[in-house]
Amino acid sequence: MFKLARHSKPDVHHLTEEEVFQFAESLSRRSACVSVKWAAHIASCPKCAQKVKAARTTLKIADLSREIEPPADLADRIIRAARQQMPGKPTVSARKHQAGPLLGRLVAASLAVVCSMLLFFPAVLRLAAISPVSANDMAAPVMAESVSGDVGHHGMLAGAAEVDRLRRSMARATLLIDAMRRQAKII
Repeated sequence: MFKLARHSKPDVHHLTEEEVFQFAESLSRRSACVSVKWAAHIASCPKCAQKVKAARTTLKIADLSREIEPPADLADRIIRAARQQMPGKPTVSARKHQAGPLLGRLVAASLAVVCSMLLFFPAVLRLAAISPVSANDMAAPVMAESVSGDVGHHGMLAGAAEVDRLRRSMARATLLIDAMRRQAKII
């Protein structure tokens, strides 16, 4: 017998998986050369013969199987199906995510308005400042009314009431500005 052994037992060498598949491939190709040594061993070894038979079956199945060609219109059908499944309206959770940036913009705009009021309101008040009226000036409309009799709707008495109303309004505005400045320092 041929000496093919690589193990300690010289007569008991079985073919490796790679050798089995090489032998099976050479048997399936009619023009290929078959190793005489392997053929002799396989003829005398039922274990290796079974391996070669299984390898040939595997190779036949591999030859019979072919790559499946997809239909030509497969891509178009997939795109059509995807377009039909696209959501029409945003869901509730999507609306919640959209409300976040909108709320942030609203807060930023509100802060901008408040800051501009804090910056420009004192300047407007200085432009519209009314000179202080002394006690003597307050008596002038009363004297004018007594002198002229019927002062009328736009007379001096109406002017004194207007000055009084503006003075109270200025005091309230000053208090408001001070409160806003304190609030701005806290923030």
